[in-house]
Amino acid sequence: MDLPMPRLAFDQMPPALKVRVFDVDYIRFREPDGGLLYVTRYGWPLLEHLLPRIWYRQEAFATLGHKLPGGTGSVYYIRTETPMSRPVDLVVKFSRVAQEVPLMIEATFPGEIPAQAAENARFNSPFEEFCLLMDLRRGGMLARFSSPPDETHDDRLGLRRPIQMRTKRPLAIYCPPNEYPLWRLGRSEARFIPHASLLDEYKRHDPRAVKADLDIHRDYVTLFAFVQGLDAETVCRQGGMTDLELTLLTRRVTDELAVRGYRVLDNKPRHFILRPRRRDGQLLVRRGRLVYALVDFELLQRTEPYLDRIEHSARRPAAT
Repeated sequence: MDLPMPRLAFDQMPPALKVRVFDVDYIRFREPDGGLLYVTRYGWPLLEHLLPRIWYRQEAFATLGHKLPGGTGSVYYIRTETPMSRPVDLVVKFSRVAQEVPLMIEATFPGEIPAQAAENARFNSPFEEFCLLMDLRRGGMLARFSSPPDETHDDRLGLRRPIQMRTKRPLAIYCPPNEYPLWRLGRSEARFIPHASLLDEYKRHDPRAVKADLDIHRDYVTLFAFVQGLDAETVCRQGGMTDLELTLLTRRVTDELAVRGYRVLDNKPRHFILRPRRRDGQLLVRRGRLVYALVDFELLQRTEPYLDRIEHSARRPAAT
């Protein structure tokens, strides 16, 4: 795949390369071997690091990088280098779309998950995951339905906190050209149908999505920016926080997701990245609260209140 020369801004790229899937914009490249690369706005400035020949060929993500401990599924860290730019730290994650969900609710998980949500749990497809993550990063229900929009939100303790949420940034989706039998991918047609149907429904309403597809016989790999720091479980195990502080942080993350209209079915401290300060090793705190970033979204869902608001908004007559 040749890079566009000279490099154009994301919005200046030719329409033939643009695709919009679930309201997320991508620049799509087709490789000579049939591989497909979908690059987001976040990934566009890092394009040379996202090319499959840099991180995918000969399984460079595994041979040059390493598998992340505590991750679910196949998740790798790799530092990419190119002659013309500084190194970039990436997270390479193989999508588990249409695989069985071995859902186990952590003992530290506060509150209750609706039984139907747990019973119908399914891994997000890459396009669904990026859509939900982008919305969550903007503030989800708070940003979409606050009137007037505000940059902060009052929580139950009367504290002001940003509507936006810190997460790892979604950079790109790569679909290698190889095809595999379903047993090798761990997929079933029954679990795949809802994802394909959802994409087909979206295509009927947005013609810009016709260049996107889900192939049940091909892999999908998501690329994220690596978040520096330590996960909360490791921090607790090393004595950086108490068990009670870990439980309170888990409840806080769950609450801050819920107020934005989201939940993560396997929400756990391993998914909360904390940042020690360089000068003294103490955890970074702002406004009296630990700073954290979320890093796992394949089981990210909108909550029923958010879905109800979206449905109600769609039924409401347009203003004249």
